[in-house]
Amino acid sequence: MPDMDHIYRETTQQLIKSLTHKIQYSEKYCDDLFEYRHVILPKPLSKLIPKDKLLSENEWRSMGIQQSLGWEVYMTHRPEPHILLFKRSKNFDPQAAQKKHQLAMQTAAETQLAVRAAEAAAVTGASDVRM
Repeated sequence: MPDMDHIYRETTQQLIKSLTHKIQYSEKYCDDLFEYRHVILPKPLSKLIPKDKLLSENEWRSMGIQQSLGWEVYMTHRPEPHILLFKRSKNFDPQAAQKKHQLAMQTAAETQLAVRAAEAAAVTGASDVRM
């Protein structure tokens, strides 16, 4: 019997892939502290947006939104939930953010490898797992 979670994930990924080219990005606009932009998602993708919280960077990137580092969702436009509002500090340092992002990605990859090694050990019954 097929794993329903797997089928749902595959279907969702196919939906995102088919609609990524339809995502619209506004020009940036600023105040004294932040630069802003809004992103308009195709309406079918808005069904993937949780109603009770703002999207994390990993979540909005996994939905096909592509932006440079430093942007964060600060609001969803309630009357039109397919419009996400982003902000980023005007004094944002892209080089520092890139280093931080690379370190986070490396840590996530190392954690994933450790989890896989532990799972493999559990399956094979090995008692001594080296990381």
